[in-house]
Amino acid sequence: MAMENALLKEKVSNLEKKLAASVKEKAFNRGKAFSSLSPSRRDTESKKSEIFCFLYLKGFPQTGQHSEWMVMKDQLCQKINAGQATVQPIESEDEKIKKVLLAKDNALLNDAGYHELKMVPGSGLPSLSKLKKERKRQNAAIPIEPIHTEKEGHEQLTSCMKSIFQEMKDLERNGLDYNGRHFKIEWLVCSDWKFLAILLGLSGARAKYFCIWCRCSKEQILDFLINSWDISRNHEEIPALLQKKKQKKECFGHNNEPLIHVPFDRVVVDTLQPLSKNNGKLLNQVFL
Repeated sequence: MAMENALLKEKVSNLEKKLAASVKEKAFNRGKAFSSLSPSRRDTESKKSEIFCFLYLKGFPQTGQHSEWMVMKDQLCQKINAGQATVQPIESEDEKIKKVLLAKDNALLNDAGYHELKMVPGSGLPSLSKLKKERKRQNAAIPIEPIHTEKEGHEQLTSCMKSIFQEMKDLERNGLDYNGRHFKIEWLVCSDWKFLAILLGLSGARAKYFCIWCRCSKEQILDFLINSWDISRNHEEIPALLQKKKQKKECFGHNNEPLIHVPFDRVVVDTLQPLSKNNGKLLNQVFL
């Protein structure tokens, strides 16, 4: 039994070497070098190579021009040319790098952790330098530039971020085409309370109507008879409320035209700032 396993292992190993040699050098393409073929032709020849190896394992050795091997080979090649073959093409190194990078990002694995996995013997993972190169290439698809402004206010943000807001609007309307695929864009905004209030044209956290999402007032904040405060703000009502502000009527904290038109249910306040403020207040209560 051990001898049979050893022979089988050797047979598979030799078969893999033949497959690699055929794909890289000849690819069963009448003597043409594999590197000289077009990408689509390379894909087809790679499929053929896998089929030949599949037939070999099934017991159809290549013994002659008129053997059963050649008959089945021709039938399968016809299916390939007709787009009916089910054998998957050999995965290129670039495709493997993209898949590994996506899995790494989804798992929130940092570079140091990935390097440790790469060092495990037999891992077969691409090098970290190749992943960094691919990540840099993908990041270049949407360039990010720093924005400088002396004051954080509605007028300043309108002036210095006008092009960015317009680009966000265009992307949400038209989507993004990348690498032969079309992606639909839906924005979610997360920031500290002050910046969000400016973006949405609302009053600050100390105003009477302070809430980003609803019309809760300072007088109602401790009214526990109110069961819940649902997200009631919406962009459709803003023009009418701004008109009321001009007439010096109640506008529920809407002071300016929103700089972005992201629905209020896709707006999130960063929890770090409220947490630090609350901790500071609690510490004052303890020590004072």
